[in-house]
Amino acid sequence: MNNEEIKTVGLPFALGILSIILLGVYLLGAYVFHNSLNIVLMIFPVTSIIGLIDSLIIRKHIKMYKGIWIAGFLCCLLCVLGFLFINVLSLYYMGLALG
Repeated sequence: MNNEEIKTVGLPFALGILSIILLGVYLLGAYVFHNSLNIVLMIFPVTSIIGLIDSLIIRKHIKMYKGIWIAGFLCCLLCVLGFLFINVLSLYYMGLALG
């Protein structure tokens, strides 16, 4: 077991989990407490994009821990798609409100 490989594979996984937590905090603040946490809206796509880029860079160097890499990649991808979905829905509802 290579300790360096665990660290490199664990980074996209940690960033993906952090992005999911930040996405949950943003949605909780926006729809339950009716306040906007704009800093969270700017942080979670950055962390998920960094996780995606990092996971795409290290994908060819992974030998043992493919499950952790796949979980991190999917978490980061889910957060990027969630961010895009939130923005598209916001623009759609803003267009409906403007008439």
